[in-house]
Amino acid sequence: MAQPSPSSKLISTAKSTAQFDCVIDAGNTNVKIAFFDNNDLQIGKTISSPYSHNWVADIITKNKNKIAHTIYSSVRNDDTKTINWLQKDKNFHLLSLKSKMPFINKYATPATLGNDRKANMAAATAIAPNKNVLVIDAGTCIKLDMLQAENTYFGGAIHPGIDMRYKALHDYTGKLPLLGMNEKKARKLSGNRSSVSNTEFELVIGTTTEQSMRAGVEIATVNEIKSCILAYRKKCKNLQTIITGGDMRFFAEQMNFTFAIPNLTLMGLHTILKINMNE
Repeated sequence: MAQPSPSSKLISTAKSTAQFDCVIDAGNTNVKIAFFDNNDLQIGKTISSPYSHNWVADIITKNKNKIAHTIYSSVRNDDTKTINWLQKDKNFHLLSLKSKMPFINKYATPATLGNDRKANMAAATAIAPNKNVLVIDAGTCIKLDMLQAENTYFGGAIHPGIDMRYKALHDYTGKLPLLGMNEKKARKLSGNRSSVSNTEFELVIGTTTEQSMRAGVEIATVNEIKSCILAYRKKCKNLQTIITGGDMRFFAEQMNFTFAIPNLTLMGLHTILKINMNE
């Protein structure tokens, strides 16, 4: 499994005369700001909800002399103030339906297609050009998106994420506890990748409430995604798979992927920025 390793330098360590592209990804859970020197990712900052305009504005203002272009992508509805503030810069691009993409978008309802899914497809065109690529973005939701070798995107699937499943079990029952991801226990539960041992079978059955819940959420989700990948492989020859997202590590330890890329969405946003700013 290949895993590109972007630079870990912060922009503050760079020369003041350098010019960077700024990428802002306002997701459901986190807001990320990253800086690119050509195609070299300079890891920036991350903040969890609640959203803070002042946090974004402070970082941009401190680095304004180093920023050449900025792209903003959002799946939120509480960041209008930030968008209006950023749009004062002529070198700003807001990801929207009008943005040009490096792939042919055949999604039936393009207005409802999430920016994160579009960014992941844009990144896939650069990582595996002219290949059949399935991207699995394991975050709040688990999104599967398929880019065909002809550089055409038709869609994919959206599954509940692991934390969402745990929260549903807790919220819609009277006594089930609220659990979270436990990678160590999940590895014990999942056992050998290629065969089911007696020990694994006993654990999957679950002899405690917590173990039963983990079997029903973590193991079931892994098997669910495995089945989806098998179905895509039957339809698309020589399929390349990319895993990304907050739960990337968990899934990468349960099954094999062609690539594991933690910052795939940021990379895709930068690809989109370059296309739209070079017009």
